[in-house]
Amino acid sequence: MNTDSRVQQELLQRFWQAPGISTAGVSLTVREGIVTLRGHVADLRQKCRLEDLVQHHPGVRAMVVALRVPLAETPLTDDQDLAQRAVSEVAPYEVPQVKIKVEAGRITLRGEVPESDLKEELLAAVARLAGVRGVINRLVVHPVVSAPDVEARIREAFERSALQDADRVGVEVRADNVILRGQVRSWQERRDAAAAAWSVPGVLHVEDHLVVVEC
Repeated sequence: MNTDSRVQQELLQRFWQAPGISTAGVSLTVREGIVTLRGHVADLRQKCRLEDLVQHHPGVRAMVVALRVPLAETPLTDDQDLAQRAVSEVAPYEVPQVKIKVEAGRITLRGEVPESDLKEELLAAVARLAGVRGVINRLVVHPVVSAPDVEARIREAFERSALQDADRVGVEVRADNVILRGQVRSWQERRDAAAAAWSVPGVLHVEDHLVVVEC
């Protein structure tokens, strides 16, 4: 199986597994890594979801979208009015870092969010607005690292290894950087603590200042 055929089959499988999406009217072709979507979908939310699945799939070099959305779903509206309604729709999510742009009925969301689910909810929220002609996703998922999450992972790792010194490991979080301090009883505990810190989503750096005090 060549690369294009593999990407096509993988994408079709992802479409089939995605909840709330009907691809009965959609055709998908792949040529030299360029994915083309043709046909029609029930609403703009489904169109945006399909585009997002394709955009983030490994092996996709570019995307051509020729999907039709029923006109009844996208009546013409003023960009100023649409922008105000988009701001109101996004406000309950409390994401001031997400910026909204409206041009010719197309809404662009740009910024960082801590979870993939939140990204999908934001895109779906603006896609539901009357008058939207398209939604452009410029959101980046950057998980927020918290010290309790790291500590919980370390405790779990120590329990799996039947080790008991998780409470002696201090955790400090600075943005995506985790700093470990304290004492452990073996080099294995030190390795387990560092590996647990690395396993937390959003962690990009781990500073290991743990001291091994063998009993």
